[in-house]
Amino acid sequence: MRRLTLQRVLVARRPLETSGRSIERIVAASGLGTAANFRIGFRRETGSLPSDHRRRHRLSTDGRG
Repeated sequence: MRRLTLQRVLVARRPLETSGRSIERIVAASGLGTAANFRIGFRRETGSLPSDHRRRHRLSTDGRG
């Protein structure tokens, strides 16, 4: 099960980093069920929350980070 969660987190990372779509829309597309499940799985696999990851990625790509 953890392997499947990791694959879904990896699928969700791209739109999280490159789009302005809501977490809920990204979760629905990735198959992780609920936003709460996504946050738990994302944090377990990456060590950060999705919102922190998105913020950090935006800062590093827009020249401010």
